[in-house]
Amino acid sequence: MIKAVLFWLWKVLPLPKFVRAAMVWIGNPKFLVSVDALIFNAENACLLFNHPYRQDYTWGLPGGYLKRGEHPQSAIQREVFEESGLEIQVIKLLDTTMSEKHRRITLIYLAEIVGEVKFTPSVEVSEFGFFPADHLPDLFPNQKALIQKYSRQP
Repeated sequence: MIKAVLFWLWKVLPLPKFVRAAMVWIGNPKFLVSVDALIFNAENACLLFNHPYRQDYTWGLPGGYLKRGEHPQSAIQREVFEESGLEIQVIKLLDTTMSEKHRRITLIYLAEIVGEVKFTPSVEVSEFGFFPADHLPDLFPNQKALIQKYSRQP
């Protein structure tokens, strides 16, 4: 009953669009949006980066957070390039995960390296490697599960 009254008020009150937009913004939860890339080589090994600033698991998928107004596919290309100097092409969106604990939604893309594999260390990534799904270093359990789920089985 209360919900019906609120929707009726929303419909009939002459509120300007910016007020309505602000009300929707305030009344809904906010999440960070991150992007990760699954990149497999010809031997079906997955590309992982060593992030030395991380405390629990230093190895992980390439990725990062979207900037305001940035398209997710552009974000993953930017993140991989900034962290490693590698250029990638996005093939498709594979999966989406959500963490209530950290209020984060992650889009996982299948991608491939474009051109020569020339790694350049950065402040965020000290090294990279390709790892088969059955010989992964310690990494976040959800990332390990994703790699195993999407790795092409022989």
